[in-house]
This record gives sequence, structure tokens and C-alpha cells, in this order.
Amino acid sequence: MSERVGIALALVLGGGLVGALLVGLAGSPAPAASSAPSAAPTDDSGAIGSDAPADSVAPVSPILEALVPTSIDDSVMTIQSAVDATSLSSGSDGRALNAAITHLGKTASDLEVVYAYDEAGTTDLVILGFRVNGLPVADVRTAILGAWLAATTPGVVSTNLDWSGTPVTKVSYGDQAADEYVFVVNDSVFVLETVDPTMAQGAAAAIVNQAKSTASPGAGSPAAPAPSPTS
Repeated sequence: MSERVGIALALVLGGGLVGALLVGLAGSPAPAASSAPSAAPTDDSGAIGSDAPADSVAPVSPILEALVPTSIDDSVMTIQSAVDATSLSSGSDGRALNAAITHLGKTASDLEVVYAYDEAGTTDLVILGFRVNGLPVADVRTAILGAWLAATTPGVVSTNLDWSGTPVTKVSYGDQAADEYVFVVNDSVFVLETVDPTMAQGAAAAIVNQAKSTASPGAGSPAAPAPSPTS
């Protein structure tokens, strides 16, 4: 998953970040293998990446970007946001997720996404976040598991975990590549991809703590519905 997403992003990014992103991916531990989708440069303001300096561009999804820590286990995370699942992948998974969101009564442009990775390549961790304003987070989570991660496909194994009170669904594909870890924070769904479960658990805790620190006084802990049983 991260290789596909990373290469797709590299194709739509401009300037020096292209080389940095590709070098970072090449130097990281092997992520989940998949074929890279084709992606052309776009003028869509909702697409991830821009030729403008990063500090001059307002986040497409400030809510999602605010939930992602800028560093995890001493790894500095590069964070970008967009709308529309095909900003992450123009393949069947991105199109399927857009279709699922449309089926729920929204449009592809209502789907906010965030992508975070270690540009230095010291970790294979990739963080993806999704939210749709006005949709129940449980519906978004179901769409992510079914359309984006193909978790209901025969042979794909989903396991329910509890990480310090945060319900997490681990999705494994029966190979040596990265696993996916899915959990809910407030009205957003996060997917962590890594071959290292300890790294995933630390990243999940960091995101949950980030949400608590940015919550308004009296807002309470981030909501996290219990995952539905899966096989």
C-alpha cells in the first residue's frame, strides 16, 4: 500500500520533493507490494503536493493534519492532506473508496485524506487518515476496511486488538509485507501501515495523545467505537 501511494504522490508532486520522496521510499524497509497506478500532474487544489513553499500553503484538511504528530519515535513525519481518494491512488482501491463514499450520500470531494511518511526513510511507517464531514465515523471506517483495504476479501485476515483502550483492527494479507492497523479518533479513521507492530502501536498512541492535546477543554477523550467482529 505505501509503495503504491508513495509512487502515485511522487508523480503528482513538483520540484525537489519528488526526488526526496522517491529516495525515502527506496531506502525504507519493504512496504506492502502492489503495482503503482498512473497519475498525471494536476491543477486541482485538493491534490496532495504543490510547487509552492510548504509553509505558504494552507492545509486542505486542517483537522486531519492537526491530529498527526510531526515526529514519532524520533522520526520526522512529512504531512500532506487532500480531498478525494484518487489523490492517494488512481487504482481500483481509490476509485472503490470514492464509490463507497458516494453510495453513502456524499461526493468524492467530501472525503478528506491525510498522508504522512518519514521522508528520511528511517522507518517504513505510513500514516493515512480519512474523514467525511457529516458522515458517521463508523460508516467511514466500514468503507475504508471494505473498499480501500479489501478486508472482507477471502484470505485477508482481520484481527481485533485493544491498545490501551483504543480498539484497533489489524488487516493482514498473508505475506511478508506491511500490515494495516485501523482505528478511530474523534470523527476520523486512521490507517497505519508498517511491518513493525511496535512502531504501529506507538504511532497510534501518539495520534490519540495528539487528539487529546488539541481537544477543546471539556471535550473528553477521543471517541473510538468498538470494531465489528471480522474473520
